[in-house]
Amino acid sequence: MPKQVMGAFTHVDPNQIAQQVSKTLDMNSEWTVASVSMSESWSPDGNNYRMTALVVFNVVEPVEPSVH
Repeated sequence: MPKQVMGAFTHVDPNQIAQQVSKTLDMNSEWTVASVSMSESWSPDGNNYRMTALVVFNVVEPVEPSVH
């Protein structure tokens, strides 16, 4: 059963997402993107607009080689 990992990206930039993914996920594991949802918000003072992408990954952990 794959576990799910969620990452929130405030700058929707493919390079930033790739960096974040490599920090969030073990690169030896197999993973797929389960869902992406966008949310938008303004700061309380109304000066800063922010768009956040919430990405959920399905991660299949690498199988440890069995020791005989």
